[in-house]
Amino acid sequence: MTVQENQIVVNTSPWIALSICNQIPLLQKLYNDVLIPLGVKEEILEGGEQGIGTYELKISSGLKIEKVVDLELNRSGRQ
Repeated sequence: MTVQENQIVVNTSPWIALSICNQIPLLQKLYNDVLIPLGVKEEILEGGEQGIGTYELKISSGLKIEKVVDLELNRSGRQ
């Protein structure tokens, strides 16, 4: 997964914070692509059906859920 211009990769904490404020649609207004790592999706869904951010994750269209393949590559910033 490479980050291109006008894309954002969203982690669990910002997703939950935006969910609490009902501002998830803001991500799609500001960015062409909203990427969520598969591990983040799984972490959000661990909260169950009533968990914060679960409903928003399920109804949000246009999200790209991707598996992070090489954590070392992502940490070093190399492509």
